Amino acid sequence: MIKLKNFDWLLFAVVIALTGIGLLLIYSATFRVSIYRQVNFFERQFIWVFLGFIIMFLIAKVDYHFWGRIGYILYLAGIFFLLVVLIRGRVILGAQRWLEIKFPIALKQIGFQPSELLKIIVVIVLARLAIDNSQKINSWSNFGKGLCLLCIPVLFILKQPDLGTAIVNFAVGLCMLFLIGMGLRKISGVILIGVLSSPVAWFLLKDYQQERIRIFLNPYSDPLGGGYSMIQSRLAIGSGGFLGKGWLGGVQTQLDFVPEHHTDFIFAVLGEEWGYLGCILVLFLYLILILRIFHIAVHAKDRLGMFLGAGIGMVFAFHVVINIGVVIGLLPITGLPLPFLSYGGSSLISFMIAIGILQNINLRKGYY
Repeated sequence: MIKLKNFDWLLFAVVIALTGIGLLLIYSATFRVSIYRQVNFFERQFIWVFLGFIIMFLIAKVDYHFWGRIGYILYLAGIFFLLVVLIRGRVILGAQRWLEIKFPIALKQIGFQPSELLKIIVVIVLARLAIDNSQKINSWSNFGKGLCLLCIPVLFILKQPDLGTAIVNFAVGLCMLFLIGMGLRKISGVILIGVLSSPVAWFLLKDYQQERIRIFLNPYSDPLGGGYSMIQSRLAIGSGGFLGKGWLGGVQTQLDFVPEHHTDFIFAVLGEEWGYLGCILVLFLYLILILRIFHIAVHAKDRLGMFLGAGIGMVFAFHVVINIGVVIGLLPITGLPLPFLSYGGSSLISFMIAIGILQNINLRKGYY
């Protein structure tokens, strides 16, 4: 039978710590803004956290083999919602990524991003592909199937446009293809084609996406325009020093100098108000989180559990590396949330679902 002692309390504690820190940072980043916008971001995020933990416990009780069995159904549903987004989605800042959902509680009318769930669905469907074709997984036909399963949602997400989420989906998908047994030569061939076609891909990018890459190479070429976010985030982190300016004490944060500082640039708030020590603490928590996820994957009792755990671990790893890389100026701006810290219900619920699946994998390691 399933043993409660197999519940990963360390993973659970790390998630609680990160969501708690996230709530503190979101409150600090938005409590002045909430006054004149009449939108309580902290209250909304608190509700999402509450719902997220409920969903996590419910998912943890569902046999993870169930997700493998309905993997293709989940995939088709995900593609359907991506199509709905392109037809009827809400447009915010030029991007059409959200579906409108109405709630009678404090969340009221909110937008949900189906592309966030696709990160987990792609992992599930590729794991299912591996289980169904375990004897000939490295064949060209299966490689073609896997690549199609990966590229179709990526193309829809690029159409929104959401380059950051598309990059994470594609990167995680390629890692999954290698993990489930696709040959390194095939994966390398896809990467090589991508590199060689990059000059053509450049002209397919939106104007603002091209501008982001130019600004990344030289932020000070447009310090009051495209380079403003990157410059201000660096200033915020650097001004925090070793111990930080204290909670609610960040000048860059409180005067709203860092754009989107409650979402994509939440790490800049952390650096300014909690300093170097605060950043090290959060990075240490992320290290424990990712290592624990891969520990669960390695000790799973079957290949499906291993594939799901490793794929989810890569989703978290790519999010952390890319988001922090953007904030400190090592990568171009992509618009990816930082797991459990950034404001946003779509990403938080998706990450909680992933944690629930991991907990079930761990719970059942002595069951089969």
